[in-house]
Amino acid sequence: MMSSFSIGSKGLDNRSYSIYLPMIWSTGNELQLDTEKFTGSLKNYTCILEKHHYTYSLTIEGLDSIEECQEIIEEVKVVINWLSLKRVVGIKIPEQVTDVTIYQNPIKISEKSDYKFIEKSMGWDELDGDYYATQLVFIPENKRLIRWEMGEITALSQQKPSMFFEDLNEGMNVDNLADILMNTKLRLAVELYSAYK
Repeated sequence: MMSSFSIGSKGLDNRSYSIYLPMIWSTGNELQLDTEKFTGSLKNYTCILEKHHYTYSLTIEGLDSIEECQEIIEEVKVVINWLSLKRVVGIKIPEQVTDVTIYQNPIKISEKSDYKFIEKSMGWDELDGDYYATQLVFIPENKRLIRWEMGEITALSQQKPSMFFEDLNEGMNVDNLADILMNTKLRLAVELYSAYK
C-alpha cells in the first residue's frame, strides 16, 4: 500500500471535538477485533477502537473544548503506559498533539475525484481539511476531514540454510565453548539480546 485515505470526522454542525490517538503495538501482540471498529466507553465518553493497516487508533468522542481534550489525553497517556505494563506489551503513542490541517478554501469533490465515495457515504460535496493516521490530533467534528494513512517500508533480513549450519558449526568449534557454558550471566545477556531483537 502506498497510501490510502478514509473519513476522518463526522462533519456535523455542532462544535464538539474528538481525540484521535494512534497506537503501535509491539510485534507479536494485537487487539482481537471481530469487526473493523469496536465501540466502548471511557469515563462518560464514547470511544472507538479501530485497526488500520499498520496501527490501531482510539477515538474519544463528545468533548466540548480543546481544553477538555488536553486534560483527557494526558490522563489517557498515563493509563496506556499502565496498561502496557499490566499486559506486558509495548505500546507506542505520539507524545505531542499535531494540529489538523484546515484548507484555506474547502476542496470541492468533483465527479471524477477519488473522494467521490465520501460524497456518497457522508453527503459531503467539499472537504475542509485532513490529518495523518499516525498523528495524535484533536478533531473539530464540525469540519469535513479525511485521514491519510501512508504505506510503510519493511526491511527483511533473510538467512540461507547453508549459512545457518555454517554458523552453528563455527560456534561448536570455538576454543572456549566450555567457559561460555559455565558463564550464566553472559548466556542470560545473550538471551535477553536475542529476545529484544
